[in-house]
Amino acid sequence: MMDIAIIVSVQDPAGMNVRERLLARMPWHAQGAHDGSALLHAQTPLHRLLLLTAQKDTIHCEDLGSTMRALGFAADMFLFLTRHASRAGVPTMSCHAPGNWGDALQGGKKRALGIAPALWQRRAYLALVRHCPDGYDPVMEATHHGPLLDRPCLFMEIGSTGKEWVDPVAGAALASAVVQLLSIDPMSKDAEVPRIVVGLGGTHTCAEFNKAVQRYPMAVGHVCPKYALPDLDEDMLRQAIGRTMAGVDLDTGTMGVDAILLDWKGLGQEKARVMALAEEFAASHGLQVLRTDKLSTDVAPARTEESQPAPADASYYSSIASGYDDLHGDEQRAKYALVLPHIAQYSSLLDVGCGTGMLHDAWHQNIDSNGPLEVSSISKRTYCGLDPSVGLIEQGVRAGRKGLQVGSAEALPFADDSFDVVVSFTALHHCADVETAVAEMARVARTRIVISSLRR
Repeated sequence: MMDIAIIVSVQDPAGMNVRERLLARMPWHAQGAHDGSALLHAQTPLHRLLLLTAQKDTIHCEDLGSTMRALGFAADMFLFLTRHASRAGVPTMSCHAPGNWGDALQGGKKRALGIAPALWQRRAYLALVRHCPDGYDPVMEATHHGPLLDRPCLFMEIGSTGKEWVDPVAGAALASAVVQLLSIDPMSKDAEVPRIVVGLGGTHTCAEFNKAVQRYPMAVGHVCPKYALPDLDEDMLRQAIGRTMAGVDLDTGTMGVDAILLDWKGLGQEKARVMALAEEFAASHGLQVLRTDKLSTDVAPARTEESQPAPADASYYSSIASGYDDLHGDEQRAKYALVLPHIAQYSSLLDVGCGTGMLHDAWHQNIDSNGPLEVSSISKRTYCGLDPSVGLIEQGVRAGRKGLQVGSAEALPFADDSFDVVVSFTALHHCADVETAVAEMARVARTRIVISSLRR
């Protein structure tokens, strides 16, 4: 179990926006105070969490290490929830590691990189891709700004102007991405083991590296963008590789990096020098040099569908929502008939991948082995259905079904132990990350989980 410190600042409207949504999404309890704000604690099946609200801006929180030691919290990793600002003003949801390739203009130290947890950054980016609201771009960013700490650090941000920082939709989306991130363990022996790389070249928002992470089993740690390449020398490349970790277990002493990834069209006038530097360093350290324009021949595609922005099925099912009950009603009711006798005794149920919520009707009209339920029992029942298809949910609401909402199985918006029973009928194969979805179902179930996969 890991200890993760989540840091926001009262000076940062985006961080406070996400903080508000996180407080509603997870069961926190106050224990102690620091810098005038309550310390909030929570625990997931995998992680112990501390939510600290700082008075100064996060990029200047250089004393967090000593603060954590004084609080008695190990802090295996720091997760910063903050704003992103840019002159272009493009609405974004982003993640990146801290550090400075050159001068320390925004916290940290000159020519000093933090510790980039590459696997966590991969999963954070994919969570942003999945939860990013309409009108926002999910991106990784190049390594920049402070603080410089002795533990792995990851920033997750809302950008890029004051309008987006306080947008409740963006705050909820980033909170959902955080909940999804905290529901998995990228270092699990059963987790996907991607290539660990450092990136050189390209734009600040990592256009080519974003594509690489979505298309291939690849995790990017530190990124030196095109504008910072003049500051890249052997010492900084050594730092980038040495301080890109596969995970957060510093006791192992393993670097994790096995390749240097070049944005081949994003090296500019530095291309020849950077290529020579990368090849020489790689040859002497047993690494590989990869190019973004040749990944299709050098790296196998990702094994899973986790890299997709959202299930294509959601759009398809929305397109047939008006006729869904007629098309699939008999099939769905046949599935329900097999399971309902085994869950009749429960009073609250979550239906993950509920479609139009047809189970709502069967749940409230259930006939178990002893005959019809008493009306008094039915009135006390609570049904909640969740599905990623907006069209299906809207169709269910029009049909008069209560308790339906749009949402992702990988980031259930409920507190631990919220339902007596959680069910999912032939829906998990649509999930991009089945392991996370099942873990989320286990988290919110008090007593029982029922998963149906009749044809698989």
